[in-house]
Amino acid sequence: MVLSGCSQEVITSDQVAEGNPLLGNKGLLQVSWESVISTDYQGDLGALNENSLSALNPFEEKQLVEFILHETGEAQLNIEHLSKNEGIKIPHEDLSDDRAPVKKTVIYGGEISWYDGSGALLGSQPMQRLDYSAWITEIKKIKETNSKEEINRALRNFQSQFFKANLENFIEQIKKSNPIVREIEEFQILEENETYVTIRVDLAQFEPGQTGINVMLIDKNKNRMVANRIYTEGNEILQTTYYGYAKGETGALDAIRVEEPLFLEEKIELTKVTLTKISDLNISLN
Repeated sequence: MVLSGCSQEVITSDQVAEGNPLLGNKGLLQVSWESVISTDYQGDLGALNENSLSALNPFEEKQLVEFILHETGEAQLNIEHLSKNEGIKIPHEDLSDDRAPVKKTVIYGGEISWYDGSGALLGSQPMQRLDYSAWITEIKKIKETNSKEEINRALRNFQSQFFKANLENFIEQIKKSNPIVREIEEFQILEENETYVTIRVDLAQFEPGQTGINVMLIDKNKNRMVANRIYTEGNEILQTTYYGYAKGETGALDAIRVEEPLFLEEKIELTKVTLTKISDLNISLN
């Protein structure tokens, strides 16, 4: 991604204290966590030619992430880039680059912006707004009938008694619609037992114009996602994601593993594995 444009705009501590919409506004829901993201590759790497091998670049990056949901329904994502280590140095001569490294990324207001360590804007470009307006009504209902402590505890556990009824109702609605006999299958229960349910959904249900299928494995008792797999319309696997949870009473989400098959010139099965370890999860419903 190329950074373009230059500006003297700077994020200051005074702006934060005053509730600057980019950084200081707590919003309706605020979630923050620290993550360590690492990538690696699995397969017969020794069979790759130099060009294919040079395209693979394992790395590890540490980030501090903040998600804020505003009363308007628009979400904001702030990412502080704490450190990054590249696992492989490709043997070629790098072009000189005197640009300051990106230390913070902000997604808000239909724009993604990059800042250096002093808070100066390095560049920006338009992007789709993060619209979660459908959540606002439900969150306000939950606030009216439950204490903040109960809600925050449930959210930290990445499950919730408040949403369990919604999941059960959702499953019942799928059954009533009998999608198996429909020509266009928007939602379909593929398998269900006392503990788990596997649900198939067209990606177009999440974002109009998207093609493909998302198959989700959900733990009904703990009301949380266990794994999901995305397929093309031709049933080729594009991505598989596994979700890991901490042991003990909290049971918070603490790991995400994403596996993506790579399609290279050589007919070699190769998988890109991205592992995200999550810690210091903090959630506040304001």
